Amino acid sequence: MMEYVQHLLMRLFWVLVITLAVENGCNGCWEKERIALLQLKDSINFPNGTSLPSWEEDDYLDCCQWERVTCNSSTRRVIKLSLNATTDWLNQIQSRSRDLTWSPWYLNASILLPFESLQSLDLSENGLYGFAGNEGDLDQSISASIKS
Repeated sequence: MMEYVQHLLMRLFWVLVITLAVENGCNGCWEKERIALLQLKDSINFPNGTSLPSWEEDDYLDCCQWERVTCNSSTRRVIKLSLNATTDWLNQIQSRSRDLTWSPWYLNASILLPFESLQSLDLSENGLYGFAGNEGDLDQSISASIKS
């Protein structure tokens, strides 16, 4: 009888482990944060930048291993984004007289909503002009966190 109970407990344990792995992603970081990081990369690189090359759209890559991303070692949640000087905004400003399509960068702040454990966000030296599409209470907390 004791062996049967141990067998059932072991099976229950593995079901729980597999469920958590599928729900939170086997690739280390949280899926919704990985998606948000890729959206942030697209925003930083718009329209044709090449910053953050390690941030790839591969479901098997651990976004906690990406450059400029720091995760909590136990929860695997993103806690720090060091994105200072990732855009080539100075060259864009200097060439804007030649390039009529240039426009300032306004970050859609709702991209940052999935980062529930984010403690530090550095967007300095990127030519960030402000935020667009703010949702929830994000505007005040982000404005207080950004280093100019």
